[in-house]
Parts: sequence; C-alpha cells; structure tokens
Amino acid sequence: MAAATNRSGSTGRPDGLELSLCSAICMIGLLEGSIRRGGTSLQTTQRIDKWLWHARVTKTRGLAQKLAVSGHVRVNREKIDAASKVVRLGDVLTIALDRRVLVLKVAAIGGRRGPAAEARLLYEDLSPPANRNDAGATPAPRETGAGRPTKRQRRQIDALRGGSE
Repeated sequence: MAAATNRSGSTGRPDGLELSLCSAICMIGLLEGSIRRGGTSLQTTQRIDKWLWHARVTKTRGLAQKLAVSGHVRVNREKIDAASKVVRLGDVLTIALDRRVLVLKVAAIGGRRGPAAEARLLYEDLSPPANRNDAGATPAPRETGAGRPTKRQRRQIDALRGGSE
C-alpha cells in the first residue's frame, strides 16, 4: 500500500526521516553552489590572483591582480600576463617582490582568506635562504674611539682649539 502524501510532498512519517521533494531539491542546489563557490576542498584549480590573496602573499586581491599582470609572477617558469591564469596543485610559482624572490609550490587550493597559519598550509616554500650580507644590515666592527667623534668629544676638541668660533 502506498503512503499518502500531503501538499508539500512529504509522507508524514513519524520517525522524522521525511524529506519533501522541495527540500531535497533545495539541499542539492545548496551543495552544488557550495562546490561552485569553492566552499569545499574538492577544487583542484583556482585563479592566480585569488590564490596569491588566500596565501597572504599580497594584502588585497587588487594588489594580487596588479602583481600578476605586471609580469612579476611565473607559473612553472612561464611568465604570466593575466590575473585569470589558473594554478593547479603542484605548480611552482616564482614571485619577484620588492626585496626578495619567493618560490612557492602550490600544496592546496584555498577556500577562504584565513589566518596566517592556515595560509601557510596552501604552499611549500622553496625560496632560497635570505641573503644576510645586505648593505646596511649590520655595521662593520671598528675599534673604540675610531670613526666620528661623539658630541662630548667634539666639545672637548673645540675647547682645546680655543673656544667656540
């Protein structure tokens, strides 16, 4: 014998396992929308500007677009000229920033721009170690008393020369 249905299309089962046709269609639509928006980890590709922003390489997505268009980003050794270039898992990105060069291997596709700890999970850092021999990083060692005189020493020199001139 078939179960009678009410106006909403549900069977009215007492065990609470009923699901109307409308609510089932809505659930499927929500799941598909979530997958399309990148809400799940099923994504395997993403736009380069969005990935750079999610990985916290840039502060804003607009800056990520400018970086990609300016030619400072390479994907697998090939220069890109569009922010819409797609990156995949395993791609190696070379990014030329102001004072450093980043080499990042895409380990995951980001679903959101989360905290820094979450962003570090999106890539494997292959960058060369930072060069510590930068000009002005640390002053060269010198002997005590060598170099420019202090204010006190200048006053003593002036006093020896005969006062202020």
